[in-house]
Amino acid sequence: MQNLKLVAWLVFVALVLECLSRAASTLSDQLSAEGGDEWYIPSPSLGWTRRPNFSGIHSCATQANFDERGYFSADSHQIDDFSQQRVVFIGDSNTFGFCLDPPDTFVEVVDEQLPEASAINAAVAGYSSFQGYKTLLEYGDALKPDVLVVSFNFNDRRYVLDIGPDSNETFEQRYAARSRYEILQTLRASYFVRLLNFLLVKVGLAPERADPLSISVEGLAPRVSPEAYRQNLQNIVDWADERGVDVVLLLLGDNPTTTSALNRGIELLQAGDTVAAIDALRVASLDVVFGPLARKYLSEAYRSIGDTAKAEQVLRVKPLFSEQGGYPLYTDSHYHDIMREIARTNDVPVVNGDALLALTPGDYLDSVHFDAQGQRKVAELLLPTIRELLKQRR
Repeated sequence: MQNLKLVAWLVFVALVLECLSRAASTLSDQLSAEGGDEWYIPSPSLGWTRRPNFSGIHSCATQANFDERGYFSADSHQIDDFSQQRVVFIGDSNTFGFCLDPPDTFVEVVDEQLPEASAINAAVAGYSSFQGYKTLLEYGDALKPDVLVVSFNFNDRRYVLDIGPDSNETFEQRYAARSRYEILQTLRASYFVRLLNFLLVKVGLAPERADPLSISVEGLAPRVSPEAYRQNLQNIVDWADERGVDVVLLLLGDNPTTTSALNRGIELLQAGDTVAAIDALRVASLDVVFGPLARKYLSEAYRSIGDTAKAEQVLRVKPLFSEQGGYPLYTDSHYHDIMREIARTNDVPVVNGDALLALTPGDYLDSVHFDAQGQRKVAELLLPTIRELLKQRR
């Protein structure tokens, strides 16, 4: 009898928590979208894309406005005007303008400083290099760039759980099974479902499974592997070369403040100073974004001193389920080296925005995005290269 009362009480508490969490989620969605739709829509070819005719909040209470084709409204007149040379930008949220009004993005600053040319922002928040290449296949010939500025890094390195790495098959399957995917996501977040599963396991009516709130970082795959990243960048360069378009590769990376302990730990581990490396990596493992990556190296350090139990333990993390992926599995420098390699192989310029922003870490808003001041610095860094390429084409 006492056990039944306890079960009833636990169920009641779970239902209350469920109601409160749903109410908070609903309120949050209403506030973030101002009672309207999200800024993006699902796409079977791109994963997701900007919602046509959207006008509302995108991030951090900043406004986004898209035209009937899904382009930024600020670019609409330029897209239809071929009287000027055109610079098209493809990239992720840093190019799109996370937590920034459109005039503050480096794309619009370039546009402001190049009155003789049109700068068009074709970036989408959350995009990987694979989605960048797919963007060109879908919109590139209509946009007809003279110069193409390319910047992808962070999203490529993020791990995937329910879905496979970025590919045509992954996007098509997710689009076809979107309703089922959303139901699974809802159930996974449900306090009531978690408690019910726990009780069924306890009374022997359900098999005990691995902790759904804990996964091992070891064995997780990124959205875009290093090999696939190299191929995607090469595909982008080849697309441009076939059409006589000049390419600029823009190298952007993580906030050096948030990755300092991680990078220090990796350096110490590679230098053979395992004890000091463990100290640094334990600190890095506490970071929400780069903690899983730090744990990969921390596990390696423990294994090197024979502590296999600790090595396994530190690999466990709370999973992040998201269409855009979880947290990074590689350092930014790993993918930077690939971008530089593609630049050398194809004789295209690479502009190092990462090194510039590292001089003023205060320009970062979080672990990867930078503010309006940082955006203007990146624009000023890009401008000489873009101007020279446009000049050569006249």
